[in-house]
Amino acid sequence: MIYRCKNCNKFIASIKNEKNMKIKCKSVEYLDKNTLKIKCSCKHINIVEIQKEK
Repeated sequence: MIYRCKNCNKFIASIKNEKNMKIKCKSVEYLDKNTLKIKCSCKHINIVEIQKEK
């Protein structure tokens, strides 16, 4: 899945699974096993759930 910032629409992450992630942002935190808190360069905080691709 490709994720974009909800505020400025910049690319922030490409996540295939827990071990295959490409993240381009200021900071990342794990909220739990399947949820990430990603802070964009525009300082907007995005909450992203890791979904398994089929």
